[in-house]
Amino acid sequence: MAKYAITKTGAESFRKLSQTLKASNTELSQCGQQLKTNAAGLNELGDQEIRNSIDELIDQTINAQKKTEEAVDTLTSKLETLAGRIETISSKL
Repeated sequence: MAKYAITKTGAESFRKLSQTLKASNTELSQCGQQLKTNAAGLNELGDQEIRNSIDELIDQTINAQKKTEEAVDTLTSKLETLAGRIETISSKL
């Protein structure tokens, strides 16, 4: 586990981690939508059963990611709050 100092640098590290998590979350969401778009081209296969199975798996993946997205949003908010508290504490030292 990484250690973060109660300093301005530590606060900046938490903010950077928060931003990285937000960016990854956004990118993952965009990839899920791109996967759904790309899979639409599978209609040409002609096998509706396979197509339905693929669509179902894609939808399950996107739904799981949306649940994770909410948790990551909560985490990034807490990291930002923690960074602010660290800055307040370190400014008093």
